[in-house]
Amino acid sequence: MATRAFDIASLAIALLRASGIPARYVHRTIEVDEARFRNWIGGFEHIDAAIEYAASGGVPIAVLTAGCAVTRVQLEHVWVEVALDFHPSRGMINRSADTWVPFDPSFKQYDFLEGLDPVDVSGLDLDGLQNEILASGQANLDEHWVTGFDAAILQQAQETMQAALEARVADMPNARSPHHSVADQGLHGRVTEPRGRGGHPLRATANGSSLAHYVWLRQRHFWRASAIGAATLGRTGQQAHHLEFPTRHHRG
Repeated sequence: MATRAFDIASLAIALLRASGIPARYVHRTIEVDEARFRNWIGGFEHIDAAIEYAASGGVPIAVLTAGCAVTRVQLEHVWVEVALDFHPSRGMINRSADTWVPFDPSFKQYDFLEGLDPVDVSGLDLDGLQNEILASGQANLDEHWVTGFDAAILQQAQETMQAALEARVADMPNARSPHHSVADQGLHGRVTEPRGRGGHPLRATANGSSLAHYVWLRQRHFWRASAIGAATLGRTGQQAHHLEFPTRHHRG
């Protein structure tokens, strides 16, 4: 999970810098309530399973309890700060940067939808399909070989299911949205809380670092961040000039 957040932050920084917008890494310990943590990690029903999954990826993690129940989770995290002309347009008009604005492209909350069953939607008879395929070729169970099956039968079944799914999705709410597809309907879930609008949604519990570059090293099954370069950066990502203005506070 630590490396995933780092990789996503690295991509965001590369794109921002390529657009001429100064950006830097932020590495701190954050605190997340257990329900949002379970959702973020992958929709886990039980907090213990979510913690075990995150820890298996080498993320330093701790829990806060109340009444013998886990209520909040603390973990190391990496996100981005972007130098924007934040006042008064909140970055809509970006003339002269005055604020480091938190931007976390890896923290998301999902609305997990019930998936569509292609067989139910298309009304396809799987037993009939199997018999039709078997009848189109030859099989020798004693010698363990098969031959001559008509692949067009299976292809036609796939095309039938695809057409039925597309028709069902087209009848759903928001079907005209350019981002609405079969995959949105439960196969991956829907992002309901993207971040990067001027404030970080999670509370930082310990001071960390804001740096131009990071190198991640694997040591004893944990990821350690090593800083390279200066905490300030120019538009090319190199140390060119200092950007001395405040960072927006984290929201608790």
